[in-house]
Amino acid sequence: MKKLFTVLLVLLLVFIAFLAFRTLTFSSRQHSVSPVPKTAVSDSAKFHLAKAIRIKTISPEDPQDFDSVAFHQFRNFLQKTYPLTQEKLAPKVINEFSLLYKWQGSDTRLKPVILMGHLDVVPVAEETLKEWKATPFGGEIKHGHIWGRGAIDDKMSIIGILEATEMLLKQGFQPKRTIYLAFGHDEEVGGKYGAQAIVKHLQTENIQAEFVVCHHPKTGSRPGNRRSVDRNFGERIYLAGTYGQRGRRPFFHAAKRNGHRCNFPGNIQAPAKTI
Repeated sequence: MKKLFTVLLVLLLVFIAFLAFRTLTFSSRQHSVSPVPKTAVSDSAKFHLAKAIRIKTISPEDPQDFDSVAFHQFRNFLQKTYPLTQEKLAPKVINEFSLLYKWQGSDTRLKPVILMGHLDVVPVAEETLKEWKATPFGGEIKHGHIWGRGAIDDKMSIIGILEATEMLLKQGFQPKRTIYLAFGHDEEVGGKYGAQAIVKHLQTENIQAEFVVCHHPKTGSRPGNRRSVDRNFGERIYLAGTYGQRGRRPFFHAAKRNGHRCNFPGNIQAPAKTI
């Protein structure tokens, strides 16, 4: 018994020594990347986001309450605000409200990239208005922040992508690989007629993307309602999360509760930093 104990103790000490050695000799595997030069952004960008917030593109839980006028108004706003993008990328309207832009690349041998966003926001419950620090659809700019429903989820993505696209088009830039901008209109209630319809359209065009950039840090789906990039478009997936996370995740997600899975219960929508 004593001999067995001694053997186990020796093995434990060897294991501890191994862990200590590995800890002391472990080095970072992060790639060294040079900082990207800061790009000057027009001051009008923040006003464009503020205006986008004021348009109430709400996805209600009851389809009968859907306000199509707001979505048409939002599309008109995008057309007038980003005329070069409208002209050069000629967005395809899917199911009346979703938009799919195609920015043709110079090298057709390369697989395209898909940048995602969604046009809709969740409703604001009357009883939560007192918890807001600003009018939900006011698009107020104060204290260096832009306030309102959709400031982060997800009009920040829509406006950010289009601001960058418009600016690059003005400079005469053409990407090497084709870029698709995929903006669904019903993400907050599952994405059946928006994101999923865009997927089906891209499948009919036999589009295989190199990678997809999505705004959500985490994704999930209901049984029977799953769509993922690795299944539909390609192997490599890069997720740029609104909340600063990234990793290998599915492409689309469906609502888990009340049509939205990223709101924090009992809290208002966080403001977006002024651009």
